[in-house]
Amino acid sequence: MDILPLTTAAIWVEFFTVVVSKYIFEGAAIKQWYNQFQYVAVLSDILSVIIGILLAHMVFPKLNLIIAAVIVQVIHDIFFATVVLGLVPTGHNRMIDIFKNYATESSYGILVADGIIITTTVLMLECFSVWHPIDKKNKR
Repeated sequence: MDILPLTTAAIWVEFFTVVVSKYIFEGAAIKQWYNQFQYVAVLSDILSVIIGILLAHMVFPKLNLIIAAVIVQVIHDIFFATVVLGLVPTGHNRMIDIFKNYATESSYGILVADGIIITTTVLMLECFSVWHPIDKKNKR
């Protein structure tokens, strides 16, 4: 999998996610996430999506990439919510505190939102991969 189209897709999807989160979505925790952590929040989101899609591609190579990536995303979200958010006490880490508030506000809606983000990123990845100017046959 070529990293350039994947990164480009993840950046574009994150841009639209930030716009929707700041100006359309009503949740306070997601706005606090972007307002308080700014570039770190954006880069964390982008890196999380890239790692999830790459992991899905490696673990489930024969499965449709959208399905594989959503499976990885759901496993990650459930693990994160139960283990990380469950073990780190409130007041110990500002990022985790915001994630706890976000989980309380959005509950299972997080799985849907993250699924949309992953799916849209994979779809854009497919578009960007078709348009990628490097000839894959002659690639060194």
